[in-house]
Amino acid sequence: MLAVRKRICIILENYEVSMASFAAEAGLRYPQIQQMLKGSQAVSGELVAAVLQRFREVNPHWLSFGKGPMLKGGGSTCLKEADLLQLLQLQERRNEQLRAIIAEQQLLLTRLEKEHSQLLKALMEQGGWSPAVSHTTKDVLKSNT
Repeated sequence: MLAVRKRICIILENYEVSMASFAAEAGLRYPQIQQMLKGSQAVSGELVAAVLQRFREVNPHWLSFGKGPMLKGGGSTCLKEADLLQLLQLQERRNEQLRAIIAEQQLLLTRLEKEHSQLLKALMEQGGWSPAVSHTTKDVLKSNT
């Protein structure tokens, strides 16, 4: 079963409301809401009350205990909790893939910066480049051919 904080995230995503805008609407501090929804602080009763006040069609029993439909009256526009959990897991996998791509790109960038430094050093040693003289890549390539 999903934690209350996850159910609040589902509500915000379902209604396309950011944490920051919800915090402003509810008169709550954004950093505190962010900590609660990330799990570093317990979800307060004040936050639950604010969610139920803002999203009146949300079933309080579902929000608090994960039982019953998300919307009052069992609204059919809502995904089942199992479907939502599956979507959250899919999103986590995508996030992991993106983190891996970013890590690869950072390694590539580091390697290219190192190669660039080595090339500049070699050019300076050969007298073909000086930091005081501005060269375009085209100029450097012409001088090496």
